[in-house]
Parts: sequence; structure tokens; C-alpha cells
Amino acid sequence: MPGLFGFNKTKGGNDGAVLQRGLNLLTHADGYRQDPVYEDEKVIAGRTHLGVIGEPTSPRKVGAVHCWVEGEVFNLEELRKSDNYREETFAGILAEALDKDSLRNLLRRANGQFAAALYDSTTQELHLLSDRLGIKPLYWWQQGENLAWCSELKGFLALPHFIPVINRTAVDCFLELGFVAGNATWFEGVERMPAASCLSFKVGQSSVGQKERYWHWSDIVPVDLRFREAVSSAGEIWEKAVRQRCTGEQPLGISISGGLDSRAIVAAFPKERRAPTLFTFGKTRSWDLRLAQRVARQTGWQHHVLLLSGENWLDARWQGVWKTDGFKNLLHLHFSQHQKTIRQWCSINLNGFLGGVAFGGIYASEHPGQRISAAVSAQYLGRFAELDEAGQDFYDLSKVDPYLINNRIRRFSAAGLTEWACLTEQRLPFADHALLEFLYGLPDRYRSGSRLFNAFLLERYPALFNQIPWQRTGLPIRKTLLSKAVMKGKWRQVQQRLGVLPNYTFTDYPAWIRTKESAATFRSLLDPAEAIYPDYVLADLRTKWLEPHLAGRRNFAEQIGRAATLEYWLRRVFNRNADL
Repeated sequence: MPGLFGFNKTKGGNDGAVLQRGLNLLTHADGYRQDPVYEDEKVIAGRTHLGVIGEPTSPRKVGAVHCWVEGEVFNLEELRKSDNYREETFAGILAEALDKDSLRNLLRRANGQFAAALYDSTTQELHLLSDRLGIKPLYWWQQGENLAWCSELKGFLALPHFIPVINRTAVDCFLELGFVAGNATWFEGVERMPAASCLSFKVGQSSVGQKERYWHWSDIVPVDLRFREAVSSAGEIWEKAVRQRCTGEQPLGISISGGLDSRAIVAAFPKERRAPTLFTFGKTRSWDLRLAQRVARQTGWQHHVLLLSGENWLDARWQGVWKTDGFKNLLHLHFSQHQKTIRQWCSINLNGFLGGVAFGGIYASEHPGQRISAAVSAQYLGRFAELDEAGQDFYDLSKVDPYLINNRIRRFSAAGLTEWACLTEQRLPFADHALLEFLYGLPDRYRSGSRLFNAFLLERYPALFNQIPWQRTGLPIRKTLLSKAVMKGKWRQVQQRLGVLPNYTFTDYPAWIRTKESAATFRSLLDPAEAIYPDYVLADLRTKWLEPHLAGRRNFAEQIGRAATLEYWLRRVFNRNADL
């Protein structure tokens, strides 16, 4: 993913060459732009980016403060007026806010996805910033007087004094849960920036950086509306969120499936804006493709099908593992082989990320009106709940969603966004602050079971939701009684008995792993005699998961994907036979 890289200078080191190596590790295709390098007697830093969103160049200097930003905000004018800022860019306003000692108040209102670094060359203080949800990754490392920060974990490998030591807890967590919880990473001593945080350091000193949360979930104010009033208000807030993300002249795309989230973006797309390009990936005749094609026909917009099959699914995903720093199981990097094609159609993709959780209330019915607790966090993270303490005041809201968003959503779901962003910028309407504050101010019973979402969609966009089925159920969402039966699994049983069950899944990874070429690749990669993972895992994963799966005795596709992802990442880190 494009982003930031910087570190404090060392005596006698070739810092310029080190910085360039790190920025090269963050550059994943032709056409990236590298901003001018900043360097003084203490710090050297730079940025590489696509030149599509955010700051055209960096750092932005205000007085003695220098600012680098990866990402963007969507309420820039509002921020400028909030405290009479003179600067016109987000980076400039951040730098000005630090100078005016109003940074915390500014960040609380900054509506977008971003990571930033602020450096005061007079005081030699560094401030690392994350967005409210921590969606844009930024990692930091401090060892004695050494300090470095980077948008990708692999960037630290450029530092001559950095020795990668694998975090065994992170390995166990990934193999068991499919993601690394909390702020842990593959490397001991390297952490991910917490959400909604400012982390401050005195450059060149060994004192530990100071962390401050500038926003908490408890800042959300309860919304006192009747259900029908909430449905009406949701529509207005939603359309504003989508409109804010359709500004500019860059060509837009929407990755649509058979689900509700992407279709909601299509429905709210501003009529006066040049039509976006629609695209869908999946296997031939899958339910997702068929429903997406029906949506596309309704709009009249251009729609492309990106096929996945047992022949083309695997090869490009190894580079996807590298792009995502091994944090995303390769089985979920569904569009790796189509990235360059998508880039030809659009510079920015409107992504349905977070829709099912925030608007659809996936978790709202499981523990309604309940704040996360140690017992509940253990239900989701098991023994790895210790990586993110449930008792933090950050989670002081009577809902479990904040904790799950900070873990599974931020560390698993959002990891796929980092691969997208290597070639196509991602805008996330469902992560809009006003929308989230509204939704999480409502009672859980409104969102539970997609009750609010379905009512809002049917009322506002009947043409796209009244007749076209939802992939998850195989029925239009207007059929509420049948939908309840579907959610309990009864409807698909009926379809199976009638012999009319649609092809719901858009992939068939269990079968594709068993193809001759894929099976040979996984057998070679997970061979304990040649692999690196046995240094950190006691089990022989080829014998434990791969061979029973290939024999057809069990479905271990998910576990095989995790093991292969881990092994490939380790080989790239330690420069050992990563060619597949």
C-alpha cells in the first residue's frame, strides 16, 4: 500500500539509501510518485503514493512543523472553518493545529481514513496519528534511541539495524483466528498504531512514546427516534456520505456483488456524476454474478465480470500476500489477478466495507445493548483476547461492535483494503463518521437482523431492492417472513429438496486447492523439511491440514490458506526461496 516511511538518523549510516530502499518496498507498480525527501540532523522521511487522493506532495511545512499524510478527509472546509485555519490542505491544517495546540480537537472532527506523521524540527518531537477507526495502517518501532515508522510492515526490513524477530503469539493467533488481534504484528517490538490515537516521541531519546486517544466510542450521543423516523434520517445521512465520496474528476468504480452493501452504494450514487464502472468477481454462473448483472442492467451502467476459476485463482495471490504483509489469508484475496485490469477502469473504488456490521447489524443481535466484557471478548478471540483488553475506556459504549470493529474488522476485513489500495484507492461510505454516530446512537434492536437497513433500502430504492434477491438469502428483502426462515437455514434446505438450489458461492476454494497444480504448490510450500514455519509452529501443517484435505476426508481450505500465507510471508522476510 502507498504510504509513509521515516526514521531517526544514525551516525555514519547511508540514510538516504536506506530511505529509498524502504520506499521501494512500498511501491508496488509503475506510476507511483515519490515526494521530495525531508532530512535534517535528526530525521529523514518520505512518502510514496498513487497521486490520486490526498496531498499532491509532502511534507507540508507550517512554521517548524512538517506533516505527511496518507489518505484523505471529506469535511475539509468544515475543519478549516472550525478554528479559522489558514492552511488549505489537510496536512497543512494538521501542522497548523499542532502549532496552535488544537490537534486533538481537530482530529475528533476529521472525517476520513488517514495515517499521518507530524515532526517539529525545533522541539524534535514526532507525532504519529491514526484515523478514528484505525483503517489506514501505520506501524512504529522503537528500540533504545532508534525510532522508525512505516505504512507497511515490510518497510522496516530496509533498516540495517532492524533484526526481524517473529512474534510467536501473532503466529498462533493468525493460524487459529485468521487474523492478528489488537495492535500486534509479525515482528516483536513493532506495533500497529491504535485507532483514534496520537503517539508522541522525543526523537533521539529512549523514553517510551506517549499514547493518547483523541476519541472514544462513548463520545457517541444516543439518538432518540422512533423506528420510522430513524429509517427516514438514515437515508439522508447515507446519501450525504456517498455524495462526499464522489467528488473530484477521477474515474470511479463500484465493486458490486449479490449483497446489499455495494448495491446500496449503487442506489445512492449521485445522478449528476459521471457514471461509475461496475465490476464483479466470481466463478461462472455464481449467484453473486447473476444478481450483480441484474443490478447493472437496472442502472444501465457498464459492468464487467472478472472470472475466478481453478486455473487462474492462485498465482497472483502470492504477490497479494506480500502487499498485505501476510495479514490477509490468500483465500480472501479474491481479485489479485484482476488488479491491473480494474486500474484501467477506475482510479477510486467505492467499497462496501463495514456495511453489514454497522448498518446490517450482524453483531447487534448476539449481545444486544451489552458493552464488551472479558467473557464476551473471549467468545470471539479465545485466548488471544489478551491482545486487546476489553476493559479499556475506548470501548465504553453499550454495544459489542466497537471491540469487534477494532479487531476482526480492522485487522482482517480491512487487510484486503491494503491490497486494493496498492493500485486503486478505496473510499468507504459506510465508515462515514456522521453515519456511524447515528447508527451506534440507535438501540441495537433497530439494526439487528438488518431491520433498519432493509426498511431504509426498500423505502428509498425500491427499484433495486424490491424484486432483486439478496445473495445471503436468495430472496428479495421485502419478503421479511421468508427472510427470517432463510436466516435460520430453512429456505436453503427447501431449495435443496426441490433440486433448485442456486450456486450461492462465488468461489470453490476447497475444490480448487485439490487441483493438480495447486496441490503440488501447497505440498512443496508446506513441506516441513524445507519450510520456515516449523521454527515457530510445533505441528506439521502439511500432515495436519493439507493431506486430509487433498484426500477429501475434511475441508481444511481456510486453515491451508492461513498456513500458506504465513509460510510465503516468512520466506519473503528471510529471503528464502519465495518463487512459486
